[in-house]
Amino acid sequence: MRLGKIFSIIAIMINLILGTASADTGSIRFVYFDQFEPFSWLEDGRMQGMFIDVINEVFEVRLGIPVEHEGYPWKRAQLMVMEGTADAMCTIATSERREYALPVSTPVVRINFKLFTSADHPDRDRLAGIRSLRDLQDLSLVDITGSGWAATNLKDQDVHFVNTYEHMFLLIKLGRVDAAVRNDWQTLYLIKKTGYSEDIVALPQPMTAEPMEYTILIGRNSPFAAEIDRIDAVLKQMEEEGVIQRLFEKYR
Repeated sequence: MRLGKIFSIIAIMINLILGTASADTGSIRFVYFDQFEPFSWLEDGRMQGMFIDVINEVFEVRLGIPVEHEGYPWKRAQLMVMEGTADAMCTIATSERREYALPVSTPVVRINFKLFTSADHPDRDRLAGIRSLRDLQDLSLVDITGSGWAATNLKDQDVHFVNTYEHMFLLIKLGRVDAAVRNDWQTLYLIKKTGYSEDIVALPQPMTAEPMEYTILIGRNSPFAAEIDRIDAVLKQMEEEGVIQRLFEKYR
């Protein structure tokens, strides 16, 4: 047998071993953005958050599959699923991600984008009448540096970018900006955590036609891709039973 053919066979065997590592150990390897509180964040060396709680219930409690939870910078986490060194992640099923991962039909959470403004904003009633992003042209807005959603959806607006949530909330409270357009779950949680609950309000109207759905995405080459229907059935049952909502209560 030629030496080149031997090396090819060895390379194939190594790839098979690496690709099925999670299956051999019986565990599924989830990767997350490690600074996405309250959905997923790393604290004291352990991943925690809404995504982790739901995924533990789905896989460990109901399917009997152990889960490895790991947090990384978000680009790296996605690359790990793309390359097959991790099995799954929890995020929005964009067309780009669908090329290398299969989405579970039932979402983990649905997120609405709302307008957050000062509790004593002089034009609060007018702001409450805004129903779409295109009606924001005459407002000064604020968001976090690096927000991909703002960069895409608010690119024609007057947006002041800052580095911390505390700074963002302070600008809103002081009236230096009119508002922020942010996802409701995360922003309400952080407003409470940073002590701005009396100063900033979420106006009730959603600012996008449809909520954004965060779902489980399984890498196409993962051995757990074959379990996608079972995973969906469990998530659907949990949603119908109100289990997901109960898991989320501690993050309100």
